[in-house]
Amino acid sequence: MSEHHARPWQRGLHMAIIVLGLGIALFGVVWLTTGKVTCRGVEMQPGDVCTKSSFTDLTTTQTQSYEQRRHAMRQSQPTVIGSGLVIAGFGALMLWRSGRPPVSAEEERLLARH
Repeated sequence: MSEHHARPWQRGLHMAIIVLGLGIALFGVVWLTTGKVTCRGVEMQPGDVCTKSSFTDLTTTQTQSYEQRRHAMRQSQPTVIGSGLVIAGFGALMLWRSGRPPVSAEEERLLARH
């Protein structure tokens, strides 16, 4: 059985996926904890209210207070961190698999029996 090695660009891509995932997780830890609350790019202060926008209209009758927007940021933090770690884990798995030899047809037949 010949030794399988990934092409250099594949290993680089896998490493880029790991870095991307870790970057997303770090964003979730740092920015969502200490980041500024904004309303369409304008920083909000406690007591401010933001008119929500939709995909079809820039202004709606719905509003969100500074406190509601801050709370929404904090609620999304575990999802952002978890997503980043899953992406990094996927990249790590792909990097690990790229250094392993492929499964032969004989090995596939043996695995299929069990």
